[in-house]
Amino acid sequence: MPLFNFVKSNISIIDVISDYVLIKQAGNYWKGPCPFHYEKEASFTVSPDKEIFYCFGCHATGDVISFIEKKENLSPAEAAKFLVDKYQLEVPEEIQKGFLKKIGKNSLLKNNFFNICKLFSEWANEKLLENKIALDYLKKRNINQELIKYFKIGYFPGGARNINNLLRFIGKKDYMAKDLIDAGILSQGRSVLYSPFEERILFPIHDMLSRCCGFGGRIFREEDKRAKYYNSKESIWFSKGKLLFGIDIAKEIMKEKKSVFLVEGYTDCVSMVKYNYKNVVATLGTACTSDHLKILSRYVETVFVLYDGDTAGQNAISRLTQLCWDVNLELKIITLPKNDDPASFLENGGNLDSLIDNSKNIFSFFIDIESKNFETKTLANKMLAGQKIIELISKIKDDLKREILLLEAGKALEMPISSLKNLVLKEKNNKKPSFQEKNVDYSNSKETKVPVLEEKIFSVIINNVDKPDKLHVPEDLIEYFSKYIQNLFKQLNIFINENTNSTKIFGPFLNTLSDTDRKWVIKCSLKYDQKNDKQTLNELMIIFCKKYWKKIVGDIKEKILQAQQKNNTERVKDLFNLFSQIKNGIKTRGLI
Repeated sequence: MPLFNFVKSNISIIDVISDYVLIKQAGNYWKGPCPFHYEKEASFTVSPDKEIFYCFGCHATGDVISFIEKKENLSPAEAAKFLVDKYQLEVPEEIQKGFLKKIGKNSLLKNNFFNICKLFSEWANEKLLENKIALDYLKKRNINQELIKYFKIGYFPGGARNINNLLRFIGKKDYMAKDLIDAGILSQGRSVLYSPFEERILFPIHDMLSRCCGFGGRIFREEDKRAKYYNSKESIWFSKGKLLFGIDIAKEIMKEKKSVFLVEGYTDCVSMVKYNYKNVVATLGTACTSDHLKILSRYVETVFVLYDGDTAGQNAISRLTQLCWDVNLELKIITLPKNDDPASFLENGGNLDSLIDNSKNIFSFFIDIESKNFETKTLANKMLAGQKIIELISKIKDDLKREILLLEAGKALEMPISSLKNLVLKEKNNKKPSFQEKNVDYSNSKETKVPVLEEKIFSVIINNVDKPDKLHVPEDLIEYFSKYIQNLFKQLNIFINENTNSTKIFGPFLNTLSDTDRKWVIKCSLKYDQKNDKQTLNELMIIFCKKYWKKIVGDIKEKILQAQQKNNTERVKDLFNLFSQIKNGIKTRGLI
């Protein structure tokens, strides 16, 4: 058994998805808002019996492995390993061997990268605890031993002697200088090894799986004229736009409180924790990205943005507004005094709770910023500010929120609400398709155009394949279906005949299909709220046969004649029975 099948058979898809999105039972299915695109409706559907999910909004689909792939930005193999670790599954040895053989060299490189980062983090933490000067600096910044331990803060002492000390440390674990170079921790000079992290306080950065994957280094000596911060170089395992400092230790508290504080720097994050605001994360010296917001939306409903009170901080918030309209999050802005950052504000005795209570929705904040001193602006600047506000409001999908913002914008811009509504409507009609609109609905593409009646019939068939008494469409009637459904019926029948001893057909059958066909079958199986029993199939088939009645009658007569010529009495009997069943069924429904 492949690892993927082992994982899927030992983990409930409902348990996994429930950690990311609120889903509620609705009959045989579970439904909720889609975790992959912004929406308020319950377009996201999960079938625990078939172990699949489908979103009727953005068309995301798959099983528990592909769900984790999408949510955690992992490969299929990484997603399977993620679930094994999270749910502490005991994988049989033969499955482990097959898996390791399959993932091969890339997995070895990845493991080396994360392991060497972890070892370096441990070494740097030890060195910090041994160095009085570095400790005194942190003490002046009000970072105590408890916080050092909490964030695993470290220090890289400079000089060849300390690099050799590091090499001996990792050598005990069978790693070499090349591993440190490959991880971007050391660099090779003309004749010596050196590191851009030397003489810096180190803040280890972990990914969503709590693996150490990089470092933020800060200078602390007054005579040091280098750049204040140095981050690990970008790699396939370290991307600043997809990582948040502190999220590995904050995510459980974030889920509990359903909110998070988003700050700009490592020391701000540390200071927040010191004052018991532990649901806090920081960007890595870069602007907040849409990927950052999507990560946060997995855990919380509200993000409190706590940027510096200076002009740069305000500009960062304005840029953030352009990203947040399509993320299912409530972003609220906490306004700090002009010369403060979170660390200085708290250390100086500032009352953060009162600022939280007075925090403002990011859209309202944006309108305030853009319309500030509106009456004194030039006409050109007024038009520019108005256009920015209209563009923003046009993207809001929630009708009530849009109306509230229109009222605020009308007051700020001193314009009638009716005029603003017309401008917003015009902007909406001219806007480019969103992510959701650009997704392909596979069931309606040219290759897979399928009549609704045929979809319903196939849905009944596919939803019964794991039952002992499987339903089927008579072979002589398959030819009247569209080419796409004909092909799927043929593939399904072949698969069932080749797996007569298997109790599970649905999942393994999906694995034999192309990506397009797999998505269509999953959607079809979840699309219709109908009974998937023999009576439902018979009723649908009677309607179907009525539609093609003349052709079916003519073809059956021709087939009977051919069978009689070949003296195939069994075939003649079967055809007469089929004809009688169809005719009697149609008469019973009063269609002829």
